[in-house]
Amino acid sequence: MEEKRATVGVASSALGLSALALAFGVCCVSPWAVALLGVAGAVLLARLAFVQPYIVGATIILLGAGFWVVYRRPIAGCNLAQRRKLRLLVWGAATLVIVIDIASFAPRLLAQSPQAEGLDSSSVQAALLNGGDQPLRDDFNSDRGFVRLMILVDPRCPECLRGLADVGEDVLPKLPNGEHIKLYVVYEPVIGGSDKDIPAAAELLHTTLARHYWNPTGDFGRQMSQVLGLLHGLRPVYAWDVYMIYPPSAVWNGQDPPQPSYLMHQLPGLDNQKFPLWDGEIFAREVKETLAATSERKH
Repeated sequence: MEEKRATVGVASSALGLSALALAFGVCCVSPWAVALLGVAGAVLLARLAFVQPYIVGATIILLGAGFWVVYRRPIAGCNLAQRRKLRLLVWGAATLVIVIDIASFAPRLLAQSPQAEGLDSSSVQAALLNGGDQPLRDDFNSDRGFVRLMILVDPRCPECLRGLADVGEDVLPKLPNGEHIKLYVVYEPVIGGSDKDIPAAAELLHTTLARHYWNPTGDFGRQMSQVLGLLHGLRPVYAWDVYMIYPPSAVWNGQDPPQPSYLMHQLPGLDNQKFPLWDGEIFAREVKETLAATSERKH
């Protein structure tokens, strides 16, 4: 009886933890988190997603304990028929756990290209970005002389919303010369975000100085993918959830935007290791260094 309780408890715990890992994995690229939890709840869930690998590790340990219980040397008088059933239970749980754990990481790896285009922009509350990248191009060039930050996000992606919240809490408040910063946020419908989601996303920045743009076709993300050289093997990685710094001297000549001086991202499938993963504190430090270098040149 004790063996049965231990086996059932271990298998149930492993399956429960796997389901939690799947929730963390899906939340970061799925709009359901925003719909159910709101923007603040989705941001919190995305910030806790770092525990996902530890949860998966715990399921492996639990399954190991389960296999030890049912395959250890049988006690005298042990019911062998029951032990065979418990072994089948552990193997079945292990199979489900493996499938669920793999599925928990799959959404981030697969969410690398837009799934929605041509969404209705009749109620857009941000400047509509047309095929010639206007008015972003003109705004960018008219702000020459400023350090410029450009962010590309889906307005309904929890991971993107977490990045915006980090900018609002960890980057902008720590800049000593905020008046010398220009901020552009380009929203793209990668996982179904729409212009109606922009106001709630924009609030996470805690500033009215940012300029917001809506690109309903997603063309700008494909364009920036080529400009930045974002690749997974030989396949281009769509440019979203990326955070860029442009120095005051940068000018947008020709069709494509210039190369940023610094870029961070939250794209797990990206091969190019010269672009580090998003960290708000490091990004703020890079912006400060760009501002300091600009000040030194002026003097």
